[in-house]
Amino acid sequence: MSTTAEIAAEPTTGEFAEGRFIAVSVVVSFLVSFVVIGGALYYWYREVPLALGVGAFASFWGGGGFGVVVGMALYHLRAERRAKS
Repeated sequence: MSTTAEIAAEPTTGEFAEGRFIAVSVVVSFLVSFVVIGGALYYWYREVPLALGVGAFASFWGGGGFGVVVGMALYHLRAERRAKS
């Protein structure tokens, strides 16, 4: 069984690059949170500036951090599965 240090020491290329997982997760979480929050506010208040402003603010401050956490979790999950096989 590999330790976390051994997995981290392995060179990562291709589909297992950390940066790719983080970048994709940040973009997806930003877009999803923007659409959900902005869409909900537009549905309730019917004001475009309010929906765009609050949606962008909330997704900028919340979406990126959540995306980093999810990206690293997915990366480590795949790295552990790769190490076991």
